[in-house]
Amino acid sequence: MPKPGGTRCATDFAEVPSILMEYFATDYRVISQFARHYETGQPLPESMVARLCESKKVCGAADTQLQIFYAVLDQIYHGKPQDRSTTEILKDMQQKFYGLPYTPNTPWVGYLESYR
Repeated sequence: MPKPGGTRCATDFAEVPSILMEYFATDYRVISQFARHYETGQPLPESMVARLCESKKVCGAADTQLQIFYAVLDQIYHGKPQDRSTTEILKDMQQKFYGLPYTPNTPWVGYLESYR
């Protein structure tokens, strides 16, 4: 039996502590207390931590675009019946809502099923 997804998924809450800790640990006031050079014991330079935090934003727009694509695809797949295959729908929606082209003979739909 597939597990529920979206807002009905109790296991989503299990991710909250790790997400909070990820943000907590990138605060320089916190990371400087434990991240030290193995020989000198000096804390990481604040500029290095700032660059690390900025690097996490590099693909933010691409991630958002991907989530929009997933949402559109989900609405079509679970909306009114279509007179075309799921692959044809995927190809059309990927062209319209996502920056990367569809690659033939890839198991995209199977990938989406792994989220269930």
